Amino acid sequence: MNSSEYSLDDGVPPDVVAVISATVATTMKRQVRVKRIRYLRTPTEPVPLWAFQGRVTIMTSRFSKR
Repeated sequence: MNSSEYSLDDGVPPDVVAVISATVATTMKRQVRVKRIRYLRTPTEPVPLWAFQGRVTIMTSRFSKR
């Protein structure tokens, strides 16, 4: 991941992109390409537990060790 691909206009400073990229690569223990980073706004209402757990299940299935 080349942090120079992003600009401040994207809303994410290059140093933050570099830290996120390094963290993901270290966690996954392989080279990764970060395609998109975006800030999430705080929801106005609490997220139902079933919806949160569904997201966790989807994320873990995408990054399972093969």
